[in-house]
Amino acid sequence: MGKTTEQVLTTLKVLQGVDDRLQEYRQKVAALSLKVEDHRKRVTDFEAEMEKKVAELKTGEKDTAKKELDLKVIQEKIEKLKGQLNLLTSNKQYSAMVHEIGGHQADSTRTEEETLAIMDRVENTRTAIEAIRQEILGAQEAVRAEEAAIADEVRAFSGAIRELSAERQALVQQLDKPVAAIYDKVSRSRGGKAVVAVKQGTCQGCFMGITRQMTARLWSKKELLYCPNCARLIYLEGEVQ
Repeated sequence: MGKTTEQVLTTLKVLQGVDDRLQEYRQKVAALSLKVEDHRKRVTDFEAEMEKKVAELKTGEKDTAKKELDLKVIQEKIEKLKGQLNLLTSNKQYSAMVHEIGGHQADSTRTEEETLAIMDRVENTRTAIEAIRQEILGAQEAVRAEEAAIADEVRAFSGAIRELSAERQALVQQLDKPVAAIYDKVSRSRGGKAVVAVKQGTCQGCFMGITRQMTARLWSKKELLYCPNCARLIYLEGEVQ
């Protein structure tokens, strides 16, 4: 003997209640996981900033080394020229070499200033790297703390989801395959809400009015009916036990 429409609707209503709770628990697990992901994202962001600063540091160190080499070459030229001054025999040659030495000394001064500026930037970058390292440690600790804080909740919700999933499977097996397929199709297209009540002539899924003729058919409980506006399965509130 097949089930009556009322019995099918009762099963569908219970199934909808199970799906509502499943959706609620899954959303809660997702929200808890999101808290952890927010902290993990902070770690990732800090690591990306660290990588950028480390690259800046390497560039700065290379630039410093190059400037120091340039400075050494300039100073060697100056010393070489100074050593040649006493060998010159004319004032013109002497004046020309003094002028050349002065140019190299100006280059030396400028290179020293540039070197110091780069060294300052390098030192500032090292300081920034250390600050970021501390931020990473703090963010990693926050991840661990958040994971520990939500672990019990996640386990509880996961256990409830497993139990509800088993209950859902048992309910689906009570339905004819075409009815179960329709329920799943409507549920997917309507955000998980496939079965809704009609209250005071209004569908509680889309809040559009239901005709008196449709209400009379619902009252008779002889067939499964769908809202003409949102296509959800509907029943009269309080009429189906």
